[in-house]
Amino acid sequence: MVTIANRIDLGITRIEKQISEKMLAPEKLAHMHNTFNVSTDEYVIFQELKSAVTGVILTLEESHTIYGYLGNTAESFNRQPIAVKVAITKTMKEIMERF
Repeated sequence: MVTIANRIDLGITRIEKQISEKMLAPEKLAHMHNTFNVSTDEYVIFQELKSAVTGVILTLEESHTIYGYLGNTAESFNRQPIAVKVAITKTMKEIMERF
């Protein structure tokens, strides 16, 4: 069975490659990782926004992908790899810019 990768997964893969190619120092990666942490309020906005645009901007699969990476709390999202945090944050920014 062939599945088509969604834009979220493709974005994560692209960002992972960019990070790998730049060979950033561990301190720089740690700083970037902390920069993309979200507060509880931001986490709630991400969840609500994701739900509001499912079927309009995001496919159901993309929405489920984001849901899985967001996890159950802001803290669970904040523990995600940097590429995931960047891709999800970038997606949310792009969605917000449409409104």
